[in-house]
Amino acid sequence: FIDGAHTEDSLKVAGRWWLDAASIQEDVKKVLIFNQQGRDTASELLKTLRDAVTAGREAPFNNVIFCTNTTYRKGWKKDMTNTMQDATAIENLTVQKEFRDVWKNFEKDREQHAEVHLYGSIEEAIFKVRALGKGGKVECLVTGSLHLVGGVLSVLEGDV
Repeated sequence: FIDGAHTEDSLKVAGRWWLDAASIQEDVKKVLIFNQQGRDTASELLKTLRDAVTAGREAPFNNVIFCTNTTYRKGWKKDMTNTMQDATAIENLTVQKEFRDVWKNFEKDREQHAEVHLYGSIEEAIFKVRALGKGGKVECLVTGSLHLVGGVLSVLEGDV
């Protein structure tokens, strides 16, 4: 499930879409890959998505992955480079650590908790989802940024 939602309204719609389309089977692992780099309201956008996907569900995801928009472990794909971002913050996963803390705070009073992962690249996030899928079915929602979506499609399709 790939959606370039990156505003409050679009993330609400993406969350409802996920709720409607994702399997309700217990044995299907649910994964979120999210990033929103460079906005002052990024954590608020994550909260908006979280509220949308938790409607009526205790734990909407088994695993939550926060990654940068860096396409590959060895760097950016040139046509997807956003030079307006703070390179040090990207390298230190500053935004992703904030997202992790927001998500963990949200789940602190819940019985079930998602396993949270931080990665420096989209490629590593995709590798993790594939590893989670070994021996079972995985459904993954990718959202939060058009740069993220473009990078995910690039990794999934390979360099054609």
